[in-house]
Amino acid sequence: MRDDAYVISLGEGWTPLIPAVRYGATIGVPRLVVKDEGPLPTGSFKARGAAVGVSRALELGVRHVAMPSNGNAAAAWATYATRAGIRVTVAMPAAAPTITATNASPRARPCTWSTG
Repeated sequence: MRDDAYVISLGEGWTPLIPAVRYGATIGVPRLVVKDEGPLPTGSFKARGAAVGVSRALELGVRHVAMPSNGNAAAAWATYATRAGIRVTVAMPAAAPTITATNASPRARPCTWSTG
């Protein structure tokens, strides 16, 4: 990013580290922690990359992005692109998990579904 004026953010930031003491002890890592990305705006770690990618696209003057995805990336990119006012097209396999397809499709207009 060259200009912070193009940064698109939905409040992503620090997500908690949850101690996994019992599992850590089982695998020999007594201080094991698990990063909980659930609090991110799209519920997926893909939000971080989408925030950066869409911000840069906006800075470059991109008005339409298209991508293939099986779900989480589509939801993240569709969410951030919509926030930026960038049109988004997602090609998603018909066999994609229903929950991720449902999460992505309202944000991506049009949402292109492939059969492969």
